[in-house]
Amino acid sequence: VRPRMMLPTRHQRWNAPTHPRAPSPRKTRQPKTKKATTAKPSHASDHRKDRVSFHHSVTVYPVFQTSSYPPSLLSKMYTQREELRTNKSRNKREYAYDGHDWRNATEEDDMSEGSDGELVHPVHR
Repeated sequence: VRPRMMLPTRHQRWNAPTHPRAPSPRKTRQPKTKKATTAKPSHASDHRKDRVSFHHSVTVYPVFQTSSYPPSLLSKMYTQREELRTNKSRNKREYAYDGHDWRNATEEDDMSEGSDGELVHPVHR
């Protein structure tokens, strides 16, 4: 099951669920800040493009267990099995139409607009 992006509107306020092992809400409001380490390349090189580095100060947010969320919220956060199947089937048809090559993917300019205003891939016309 894939998580779905869910953001509250400016009028909504979402409070983190409480769980026996979850940190108290007071602690979750102020994210923790940790020092990040700098990763070194696998081979010694002075070329800048071969290096990876991270910001010295990072923000750590708590991630709660799935069991701490109510079922009503879970159903909005995760894609249901039948919807996943439908999306997979649609994506396979579109990918086959594009010659099984992402470089040949149909661009939005080549799609038509459906009755609901959504763009429709040529394979579904």
